[in-house]
Amino acid sequence: MTPATWSEIERLFHEALARAPEDRATFVAHACRGNADLQNAVASLLDYEPHTRDFIEPRTGDLRASPMADAVAAVRTPITRGRHAGSVFGAYALESLIATGGMGEVYRARDTRLDRVVAIKILPPHFADDRDRRDRFQREARIVSSLNHPHICALYDVGLHEGV
Repeated sequence: MTPATWSEIERLFHEALARAPEDRATFVAHACRGNADLQNAVASLLDYEPHTRDFIEPRTGDLRASPMADAVAAVRTPITRGRHAGSVFGAYALESLIATGGMGEVYRARDTRLDRVVAIKILPPHFADDRDRRDRFQREARIVSSLNHPHICALYDVGLHEGV
């Protein structure tokens, strides 16, 4: 997909979102002028959009990312859920725990420099002390930072803060 095509998809997607839900399909069909690929791409984003609204908001109830979290916790040093909530890591103020999983914890945080909501992923201590796990975390960060797609998060920063 060319940058120009992606820009057109993005423009039409945002224009469609500005309309009432019942008017979006008609708008997209008219705006795409018979270009089925363009229409399908925009429609796909619109279909998925309702699932993205609360992805970074804290969940109520059970905060585990998957049932595997209990198994991982039983084998490894347990993660104290939300132990970093209320902490400040550089420019990031960690507000609340979103989820825990096999590779650590994810927090809802605020980037105080740019005043935006971000997600912060933190390795558990038993992984932070393991060179192979730290290297894997760094590789994951490099891979994610090289990607640019509406369904993949943007990576803004990676680093070490007071041993975390």
